[in-house]
Amino acid sequence: MPAKAAAHGLPMDIWVADVTSSALKRLTSVSEDDPCPVWSPDGGTIIAIGVRALYRLAADGSSTQSVGPGAYGAQLDLRRRT
Repeated sequence: MPAKAAAHGLPMDIWVADVTSSALKRLTSVSEDDPCPVWSPDGGTIIAIGVRALYRLAADGSSTQSVGPGAYGAQLDLRRRT
């Protein structure tokens, strides 16, 4: 019998790194497949999409909300249209 194979990498979470101190802070505990985060223009919110859900996160890590369905291979763009 063939060995089991993984179709994707390990589940991931979103972290931020302080460039001056090298300190790491974990923002999510969602164990998503291929999350794609985007910061809002004001820097206060992060929108992230993964295979399972679309998330809204406080940039300080204080809250994570699932706000919609995810999508395989999705990417986000929060640029304002004029």
